[in-house]
Amino acid sequence: GVSIASQPAACGVNTGHAALTTGEDVRVLLKRERSQLDVANGKRADCYLFNKVQIDLLRGRAGQ
Repeated sequence: GVSIASQPAACGVNTGHAALTTGEDVRVLLKRERSQLDVANGKRADCYLFNKVQIDLLRGRAGQ
C-alpha cells in the first residue's frame, strides 16, 4: 500500500494580519504586517516542499 505522511498542521492555519492599534504610527503597523507576511510565506513554502516530497515519493514508487 501507499503511505502518505500527515500534512504539517501549519498548512491548514491562516496567518492573520497585524493588529491595528489606534494612534499607532503607520510605519510600525507596516513593519508588523510585513513580519506577518514573512510568516505566511514561510508556511506556504514549507507546505509546498512537503507536498513536493510526497509527490516525488509516489512517482518514484509508481515507476518501480
